[in-house]
Amino acid sequence: MGTYVYRKGNVVEWKKKIPLTDRYATIFRAYMGEGVDKDLIESLDIAKEDFDTVEVVDHLVPFQPEIVKLNEDNLIEYEPVDNLSGKTVFLLIHGINSGEITQPGLTPTFYTIHRREVVHRHIRRHFEDATILHYLYPSAMRPLERNAYDFVEIVENMPGIENVKKLYIIGYSLGGLVMRYAIRKSSLLRHILTAGLTINTPHRGTPLVSISFAPPEFWEYAKSLLEDPNEAEGYINTLKDALKLSYISGSVLAPGYLALRWDSGEHFDKFPQMVSHTLKKLNEEDRETRYIFSSSIIPAAKIRQTLKILTQQYRWHKLSLKVGLIVYHHLITEIGRLLKVNMWPESDGATPLSSQLPVKYIDNFSFQVSGPFTGDHIGIILNDEMWERNLEMLAGF
Repeated sequence: MGTYVYRKGNVVEWKKKIPLTDRYATIFRAYMGEGVDKDLIESLDIAKEDFDTVEVVDHLVPFQPEIVKLNEDNLIEYEPVDNLSGKTVFLLIHGINSGEITQPGLTPTFYTIHRREVVHRHIRRHFEDATILHYLYPSAMRPLERNAYDFVEIVENMPGIENVKKLYIIGYSLGGLVMRYAIRKSSLLRHILTAGLTINTPHRGTPLVSISFAPPEFWEYAKSLLEDPNEAEGYINTLKDALKLSYISGSVLAPGYLALRWDSGEHFDKFPQMVSHTLKKLNEEDRETRYIFSSSIIPAAKIRQTLKILTQQYRWHKLSLKVGLIVYHHLITEIGRLLKVNMWPESDGATPLSSQLPVKYIDNFSFQVSGPFTGDHIGIILNDEMWERNLEMLAGF
């Protein structure tokens, strides 16, 4: 494979031909950028399959991050940010969005128009005169550190920011890590911050992302952990097939995911490319005390009901239990079973509860706990109870 494939900014797809057709299925895709390069890709187990073709399907340059104010009448058009002196300000940071890469031209924010309406409505109920701002940034195209530094630079140069009446920062998913990293790096933010709220943020990472970075040696090691060698091969293959299915449905390996690897422990330390040293360092060195960590889980009853329906409708397909957030929840639990880690039976379908609420680090920094609420990783943004409870807590600071 030519070195041009690994040129920074390339979107690369590894494909296999669909039998009896002229079509190809994308088994794996990656965006080449900081930390995602030739050496990393060639070390991955998923990239070592016998592919029929490897194609550069696009070349993208990360867009420039900005903080915007939305027109309150339509929540679509951007307006100039006024002088913030004396105002109550909400800064919202969205989560990771692979659509920046797989769907170029997509609005660069997790908050769709409906989600914007829900978020703005709830904030206005508790903080009628608040100025609500959104940080739009290339969440998948650039690593956490770069996006956090850009956030700091933009915020510190906003007119009147040093004299705000109150400043609340809300980070959803990866956005919560951007918030924490930025606050740790900026003395101004630490001085003016009233409180920070994270919603379903993977403070310790997520095992699903770590598995994406697995080398072949990891799977051999995982087999050795299973008591029944006859079960091991089929079980491992099913998990690996589930990983492929996530890419087929639109996932992409990109720089923004590097910080979402598990931070330490649970066998992953044996394979350095599967852990996030950035995240571990952040958790070990953070000393902030003005945080609320909000979490949610998918109830067991809903999981059983959904899996039953999937099994009845798609009984013929061995991967019928490996599609969607409900099933990612199941996959997280299975990874935990594989590694003999009883830490991940509760999750929102993307992040274990033990990562949303990183009690392992409770002695490092203090945080208030909110939840767990009922909801999956994406749907939680529309949860009225979650917003009402968290905004009441923010109002108490």
